[in-house]
Amino acid sequence: MSRERNVRTAKEKTLVAPIVVKLHRLRGAIASYLATEDGQDMVEYALLVTLITIPLIFAIMSTGPFIQNTFQDVANALQSA
Repeated sequence: MSRERNVRTAKEKTLVAPIVVKLHRLRGAIASYLATEDGQDMVEYALLVTLITIPLIFAIMSTGPFIQNTFQDVANALQSA
């Protein structure tokens, strides 16, 4: 019975060993990816675009009625001329 247990353990070891190696490689790949700072640049650019875009949207929305009135005045002046 103990011999069967040893054989089963050896089979388990041969099945588990490749998985363990792959997990170690995966862990190393994830660790090296997290250690790089390349992704931080993209996040910073995204934040800059967002911080520039939001005020522009509010500026366009706040000046929109003024611009519309100006174009309406020009259109009315052209019609009356």
